[in-house]
Amino acid sequence: MKRAFFYLIVAVLFFAAGSKPAQEKAADFPVLKGPYFGQLVPEDKPLLFANGIISLEGVMVQDTPVFSPDGKEIYWGAFSTNPNHTSIKYSKMVDGVWASPKLIAFSSLDSYGDGCPFMMPGGGILYFNSFSALEKGGKSGRERIWYAKKQGERWGEPQSAGSDVNTTDLHWQTSVSENRNLFFSTAQGMMRSRFVNGKHQKPEKVTRIMNSKYIGGTPFIAPDESCLVFSSDELPLGLGKRDLYIGYRKRDGTWTDPLHLGNSINSPKQDLCPIVTHDGKYLFYLTWRKERPGVCWLPARFIEDLRPKNRN
Repeated sequence: MKRAFFYLIVAVLFFAAGSKPAQEKAADFPVLKGPYFGQLVPEDKPLLFANGIISLEGVMVQDTPVFSPDGKEIYWGAFSTNPNHTSIKYSKMVDGVWASPKLIAFSSLDSYGDGCPFMMPGGGILYFNSFSALEKGGKSGRERIWYAKKQGERWGEPQSAGSDVNTTDLHWQTSVSENRNLFFSTAQGMMRSRFVNGKHQKPEKVTRIMNSKYIGGTPFIAPDESCLVFSSDELPLGLGKRDLYIGYRKRDGTWTDPLHLGNSINSPKQDLCPIVTHDGKYLFYLTWRKERPGVCWLPARFIEDLRPKNRN
């Protein structure tokens, strides 16, 4: 797993090294109307998402975008005007029209580096990764998982997810179930941190609590924890350097062997960081198809199509 995770980080840094930070100007932002950021909805094959806005030519995509449960807000991490930092951007749909992207209030251009946002099912809590100091005015710390709570139309002051869950120096894509259990990647593999009595617990390896064949990273957990989508370069049937797989929880609490998501989703290059929209209709993920990194999306019908009929 360490080898696979190291390769992932190297690949990301490789593309980031040649990236040029960019900011959208309000005057240049197109008029986008309707759901899903006003984008052309894919039918069967993956489509590049928000080309020229989130998937930018020559600019590294930091992570997969996430929508709010009502579909009227979208958040994503991107390299800022400072090429050494990342920040979280968002756009909101008002009267059917999407506003020009802005930086979320707590993620400035001079911030320590924030990214990988994920909104909890039901909304109201946004988890993300950050190098922020634990105390105001302090020095930049190591990367930790943080979260902020919605207060009216604004996000409150971010706070660390706690010392028990933040036991490693690096995290990669955090996903949250409806009971606030966290699933995320580290150099040691995919981890789960249960939320008990208002506190995130010490992480457990997914390979121990679910299935020893769940070797990979960048997990997405279903709100009810009935299935897990993740990336791996250490499992059978892989088409490229890193492919997407899915596994299902059985009625008895055990988990199926992971299933490869096939060549309609996976490419000969890297495919990772899957996120399914809160309405369950679409899968978003990072892909290196067509010689450039970007965000693709397609219908998530495969989740039910592949779900075992006999779940005993």
